Amino acid sequence: MQENNTKINNIATDNNIENIAKNNTIEDNKNSFRNKPKEKNLWLVQLGLNSFQGRVTIVFFVTLIGWTFLSYFADSIWRKVDAQKDKLINTIQPLKEYTLELNQLVKQSQSALQEYFYYKDDNLEQTHQHLWLVDIPQKRDILKGAVYALRPDTQIEDIFNATNTHLTQLQQAQEKLRKRFKISPSDPSIQYEFRTNLYNSLQEYEKTTRRLRLYAQEKATQTQKEIHQIQQQFYLWLGIGFALVMIFNYFVGVYLLSHAFGWIKDIRNTLDKMAYGNTPEKMDVPNNEFKGISMYINQLIDNLTALKTYAEEIGKGNFSMKTKIFGGKSILGKSLNEMGQSLQKVYEQESKRNWTTEGLAQFAEIQRQNTHNINRLCQESISNLVKKLNATQGGFFLVDKDQDVFLLMSSYAYGKQKFFTKEIPLKEGLLGRAYQEKKYIYLKEIPYNYIELSSGLGSTRPKSLVVLPLINDDDEVQGVIELATMHDIATHELEFLENLARSTASTITMVLASDKNQKLLAESQTITKSLQETQELTRKTTLELTYAQEELHKQLIGVQHQFDKLHAIITNIPESVIITQENGLIEIFNPSASQMLQYDLEEISGRNIRLIFPNDYLAIIAHNNQEIRKQDVEKVFEVVKKDGNFVHVEASVSQINVNGENIIAIIMREK
Repeated sequence: MQENNTKINNIATDNNIENIAKNNTIEDNKNSFRNKPKEKNLWLVQLGLNSFQGRVTIVFFVTLIGWTFLSYFADSIWRKVDAQKDKLINTIQPLKEYTLELNQLVKQSQSALQEYFYYKDDNLEQTHQHLWLVDIPQKRDILKGAVYALRPDTQIEDIFNATNTHLTQLQQAQEKLRKRFKISPSDPSIQYEFRTNLYNSLQEYEKTTRRLRLYAQEKATQTQKEIHQIQQQFYLWLGIGFALVMIFNYFVGVYLLSHAFGWIKDIRNTLDKMAYGNTPEKMDVPNNEFKGISMYINQLIDNLTALKTYAEEIGKGNFSMKTKIFGGKSILGKSLNEMGQSLQKVYEQESKRNWTTEGLAQFAEIQRQNTHNINRLCQESISNLVKKLNATQGGFFLVDKDQDVFLLMSSYAYGKQKFFTKEIPLKEGLLGRAYQEKKYIYLKEIPYNYIELSSGLGSTRPKSLVVLPLINDDDEVQGVIELATMHDIATHELEFLENLARSTASTITMVLASDKNQKLLAESQTITKSLQETQELTRKTTLELTYAQEELHKQLIGVQHQFDKLHAIITNIPESVIITQENGLIEIFNPSASQMLQYDLEEISGRNIRLIFPNDYLAIIAHNNQEIRKQDVEKVFEVVKKDGNFVHVEASVSQINVNGENIIAIIMREK
């Protein structure tokens, strides 16, 4: 009976508020039609100083012209910058790259020809021919196109012509030497000409290409300076133009607003009273551009009066009433209605909070009672969880990391416990996805044939599915709970599941750790007994190792003595001694060798013997040289000192096998 009276009072109050708002709206509509002036062509562009619209229009066009001129001027300057950038990117910078690529191809041809003279392999000759017939001409044509793109610059063309001439001379020299080698491979003068004439031709060619790169670098630097100068001009003029436009707009704005300050003052005083919650008297409606503002302020005063009545009803505890203040679809009107709805939702949220708290307490008791039985814990948890959420089916899976599978510990459907076993691979399906992402999965559209519920009335598919990973405090997934329902799962239910998952995972971790500790205790007792048996054996073995260690120490002293003798001989021998690995890496470099070649041991150690024997290193480290394997080789070699000078030496080369490792010993003296 009391509830019915409250509803009747609410309806009456709503009608009163709606009547106030309705009467205010009707009265305002009458006043607006009565006082509405005849507006002339408000939708047209007005030019004149009699109205604010005309003044703003004039200023707008003047400002538009200024910005248009400034934009055109800035665009013309920026186009110059883009042109210089395109020249730098598309012409000058590729010139250096093409020159370096052509140099690399020429050096490859020189290297292929040298290896062909040494190995006499026809494939190397074909490689050399292919470079000169295909690769080098193509790259030279590309470089030529880049050079001609810089026309009418004749200096770059002269440098390119000189480069092309040296390249042709180098090609002719290589071809001539190759043909001579085809006729007489054993002619010793071929190697000499290769190291002298061809090397000099290559050096001359590289000088011209170096000039080409330097020219390109100078061009790039010059172009960048021009770009920088143009950009400085751009920012300077853009700043000046922007400042002029802003100054013009400032003074014009002050002029436009000076005539509106009077009416603005009246409006400000009225709004000042309204800002502090008062309802002032209505304003006079002038017949000018402030007419609309005055009418809206008067309407706002009427709405505030109705709002006052609505607030009084809210203070009396009437939360369920609705109002049409500020219009049924206004933001504030909606907010007032939503406020009443929000207050009504507080009770609902409190109920949901109590539901969650009671549920967590219920499952905490289940976990406390089953801390020593993992199977019972899983059964009780899934059966009570299905009932709590009014679900139709649920499954409790534990992770078996040894077999990389999920083990189904318990399942529950249609109010009955299901007993069957099931294993699912650890990284497959929705269970695997939840395991890897460590986040719950909530599906409102279950994949076809994923799960189907059967009953006496037939088969049907669930509407919602939740896959909940159980993550403990160490961020490890201990298991997964899967729930299927015929209805949507609410947000507070999902939050409840997340909180339950953390506590359940911690309990599972504790139960599994307890089982593991029991097993470890039994194993430790067995291990302790075994350790006691082996302790005596360890003591005896320690004595034997002590005697063996003393004997080994005596042998090491003898070996160290022999090593010191050998090191003294190598250090003080007057001949230069170099010892390398089988692949040519230097290991030993005695003082005589350091004095002859001007290298310190620190800077030469670990480097290839090719650094010293650039022309004969292959004969020194060749694996298939029967002459080296059978006996020492002593002949005259040409070596290079640190300063780059060549010197001829008589050297004895020996290949020695030490503990299965081949090393090369070189003893040499100046000829």
